[in-house]
Amino acid sequence: MISCLLSVIGAIFYTYVVCFLLWPVLAYYVLRFCLSRRGDLKRAGEWAVVTGATDGIGKAFCELLAKEGLNVFLISRSEDKLRAVAESLENKYKIKTKVFVADCTKDDFYERLQSELCSLSSISCLFNNVGLAYKHPDDLCTSDFLTPGFCQDIITVNATTLTKITRLVLPKMINDPLPTPGVYRYIINIGSFSGTFSVPYFTVYSASKAYVQSFTKALAGELKDTCVRTQLFTPSYVATNMSGLKPTSSVPSAMTYANSALSMIGVEAEGCGYFNHEMFSRFMQLIPSCYLSVALSKRMARSRESKKGDLKKAGEWAVVTGASDGIGKAFCELLAKEGLNILLISLPEDRLNSVAESLESNFKVKTKVFPADCAKDDFYDRLQSELASLSSISCLINNVGVAYDHPDDFCSETVTLGFCQDLITINVTTLTKITRLVLPKMINDPLPTPGVNRYIINIGSLSGLLSIPYFAVYSASKAYVQSFTRALAGELKDTCVRTQLFTPSYVATKMSHMEPSSSVPSAMTYAKSALSMLGVEAEGCGYFNHEMSSRYMQLIPSYYLSSSLADRMLRARDRCRRGDLKKAGDWAVVTGATDGIGKAFCQLLAKDGLNIFLISRNRTKLQTVAESLEKQYNVRTKIFVADCTKDDFYDELQRELTGLSSISCLINNVGMYYKYPDDFCNSDFLTLDFCQDMITVNVTTLTKITRLALPKMVSDPLPTHSVHRYVINIGSLAGLLVNQYAAVYSATKAYVCSFTQALAVELRDTCVRAQIFTPSYVASNMSHLKTASLIAPSALTFADSALSMVGVKTVSCGYFYHDFKYQLLRLMPTCLFTSIVTKIMFRVREKWLRETKEKVN
Repeated sequence: MISCLLSVIGAIFYTYVVCFLLWPVLAYYVLRFCLSRRGDLKRAGEWAVVTGATDGIGKAFCELLAKEGLNVFLISRSEDKLRAVAESLENKYKIKTKVFVADCTKDDFYERLQSELCSLSSISCLFNNVGLAYKHPDDLCTSDFLTPGFCQDIITVNATTLTKITRLVLPKMINDPLPTPGVYRYIINIGSFSGTFSVPYFTVYSASKAYVQSFTKALAGELKDTCVRTQLFTPSYVATNMSGLKPTSSVPSAMTYANSALSMIGVEAEGCGYFNHEMFSRFMQLIPSCYLSVALSKRMARSRESKKGDLKKAGEWAVVTGASDGIGKAFCELLAKEGLNILLISLPEDRLNSVAESLESNFKVKTKVFPADCAKDDFYDRLQSELASLSSISCLINNVGVAYDHPDDFCSETVTLGFCQDLITINVTTLTKITRLVLPKMINDPLPTPGVNRYIINIGSLSGLLSIPYFAVYSASKAYVQSFTRALAGELKDTCVRTQLFTPSYVATKMSHMEPSSSVPSAMTYAKSALSMLGVEAEGCGYFNHEMSSRYMQLIPSYYLSSSLADRMLRARDRCRRGDLKKAGDWAVVTGATDGIGKAFCQLLAKDGLNIFLISRNRTKLQTVAESLEKQYNVRTKIFVADCTKDDFYDELQRELTGLSSISCLINNVGMYYKYPDDFCNSDFLTLDFCQDMITVNVTTLTKITRLALPKMVSDPLPTHSVHRYVINIGSLAGLLVNQYAAVYSATKAYVCSFTQALAVELRDTCVRAQIFTPSYVASNMSHLKTASLIAPSALTFADSALSMVGVKTVSCGYFYHDFKYQLLRLMPTCLFTSIVTKIMFRVREKWLRETKEKVN
């Protein structure tokens, strides 16, 4: 549902950004291998000076530089670690090392350091890596550890030490003669992502790294006429002792990061040094600063302000509804891990008992189970007695809920009165009544620990914020939860109880039928993230990726968001009704059925149980496809050989169509395209005959076959009432947007679009509906694209997506990424769009001519 929409929007936006706005990043690897000056370091001098050399990135740089053959001068405060690293480098790489012990929070070592540096033969590079960070995010005013002394140490280590060591090393690097002319020496400063984005609750650290960034840029200007170059690397998180993180694709190990950064030596004056960090940085630069500040503040606030640890201090018991599966079960485990006893409310009883036994066994807590069918109203007196028997309640988690099986309109047969009643009872009434029973006890029972709060945590949904079409009752029930939580928060402001609302998007549970991913977390991942936000804010998604998606969707104009959501839900709804095609008739007629999209439609329609009437010009291919369909799907097939550039087969085709029992759908897919983009006037292949053939295949054939099939489709009785038959025409995005250097093709597809829309109106009082799909590039023989991708799907992927849109709207691209592309292109000024299309067409033309020439040669 929403998660799918968000992930698709995110992917499209990501692709758009990559293709049009992040071209410097796309050149990353090319630049890295073509322009890297990593190999020049050995030729520029014999020694590398590295600060913070005993751990993490600094140690990794030492190993890599030693591997390049440079002697290494190591600076750090732990003599034992320094000597261990130095010995390891000497034994492994057979180089010389020197160690220099320095506490960089002090100011007493610079004279000694100057003497040591002067004794080195020549310095190839200086790596200013030493740094000091916060223990955890905290505000400058009230923090326990951010004392004036600690602030002084951060400034001294991150700014002063870097400045002074650079000042000591630089004269020698400039004045010493280069062993090899034409190479450069490098001062490499390790900054931070937080220096670029001014991260709240890391104020002093962030500002110190901004200093490093500014210093490096300014120094680069001063050194432009010397043999020394400066370079700044601004990593995000790296898996080191300082970060406490484990390596992932976005959090590289120190060695992975250092290796990547060294490969960018000499490529650009400033960069993240690691491709994934670079991509993330570019993306964040596109986010409006007001939104970015809010998002960063919330991210930092989670670590700083979470009251998760206060739950045990506020009472002995946690009450959890919907506790037998998914998010509810995950909350039970996490709360038991915190030492809370658990009262579990749900059905079925055997599963509740199983969860309770597991909690008692794993976490040594007490549990109580309360079986309750929340669709009924017969358990509240018993529940009140159970609640009264508890010593004290720390928190109530209202998690129980029920949702639609699939998107559907409010008047459908599945959304019955009984279904509506159950959904409202479970999602609205049960939450309200259980809260009403628990609340007096939570307010009146004395707190075991003064100054902490108890919590009522309600699990809403992102659909409650967005009012999702085709989930009307569910969406409205979650809007109730949102409003109820907000209003209750105001009423409880003078008590020891606080309310909190979590509004997740999709979570991988049995209810969602989804697999875990970064945007669809597991129940445990979600619950853990949500609990870490306890007490941070009264309302939030509870999971960072959901929060980002929610904020992003708030930036989309409401009319477009509503339209997109409606289309997405309709697609999901009609995917469930795709079987209606089988109910409307026995046969599907498909033109251009031997390859690409046409063949894919045949396979999918046969899979749905329809017999297939295949029309194409190659008898051998037709027989092969037909045999495959019969064997794989146990359907009947008929083949009809027709050269659609001719006009000699319509009488025979009419007889064949008349002989079919009933036609469910006609898919006019046959089409003809340019060999390559070319101008209409001077082209070698755009002869009068070629133009005639294209118009005949794309326009005349489609029109005539539709005219032959339509009377039978309208007149034959429907096997099942309330379903429709479909004339589906395959157009092109080129028919919606003027396509230079494909003038005739573009015009034929504009005809198809106009023809379909007009026909749709004519047929509105019949059982037949007309629909057009206008794809962009699909990986097929006609497009000459051999490899499928996100924006150029395989024929089967496109056909599957298009069939899920049958009956949804008259004109659509049939594939979400193409629809999104079309919406973006529509927003472009015509002059800009024309310029872009012209350049693309020229590029395709030149490539085709070049490849053709190579084949001939």
